[in-house]
Amino acid sequence: MKTIDLFEPYIDSSYKDFSKRLSKTDKLERLGIRIPIINSISKKIENPEEIEIIYHEDVILKGFAIGNSKRPFKEKLDMLSSLFPYISSWDQTDTISSRFKVTKKDIKLAYNYFTSNLNSREIYTKRFSIVWLMQNRKLYESKELITLIKKSNIESERYIMLAVAWALSYFYLDNPEEREFIFDNLGAATKRETIKKIRESLRYKGEALPD
Repeated sequence: MKTIDLFEPYIDSSYKDFSKRLSKTDKLERLGIRIPIINSISKKIENPEEIEIIYHEDVILKGFAIGNSKRPFKEKLDMLSSLFPYISSWDQTDTISSRFKVTKKDIKLAYNYFTSNLNSREIYTKRFSIVWLMQNRKLYESKELITLIKKSNIESERYIMLAVAWALSYFYLDNPEEREFIFDNLGAATKRETIKKIRESLRYKGEALPD
C-alpha cells in the first residue's frame, strides 16, 4: 500500500520545515503530516504489513497501525522488529513507542524483548527500547531497570545518551531511595542532561541535586 493518496490532502510544508529543524537524522523524505492526522489514518488500516515505507510518515503510520492491531503481542513485536531498520529519528521512536501497550500476561515477554534490544548496535532500536521501558517502568523492578538502562548508555551517541538521561530523570522523581544509585558512576554528559531533565519536570520541588 502506497500512502501518498492518504497523506496528500494533509501535506503541510510549514510543518515539514518545522519538524525537519527538530530532527535532522531522517533517511526518508518528510511530507509534513501532523501526528493527529497520522493517528487518525492508522485506525483505518487493518493490515500494517501492507504499508510500503517510502516517507518518514510511513514509518510512524506503520508503527501506529502495528500498535493499534488486535493481534497477539508477540506478533506485534515481530512486526516491530521488521520496522526497526526504517526508523532513523528520535521523533519516530518516541512517538511510536507509546502505542505498544502491554497486558498483564505479556509483561515478561515485553521486558525480555525490550531489554534484549538494549544491546543493539542500532541507535534507534536501542533508543526505542529505552523510551518504551521508561514509559512502562512501573511494571518492573526499578533498580534492575535502572542498571540495564545505565549499562546501555553510549555518551558518544547523543540520541542514546539523551534517552538514558530522560529515563533516569523519571526514575529519580519516582524513587527517592534510588537517587544516589542513579547518579553513581554516571558519565558527565549524561549526568548534566539528567539534572536538566529533572529541573524541567513539574514534579521537581527544588531539592538539591548533585554538582
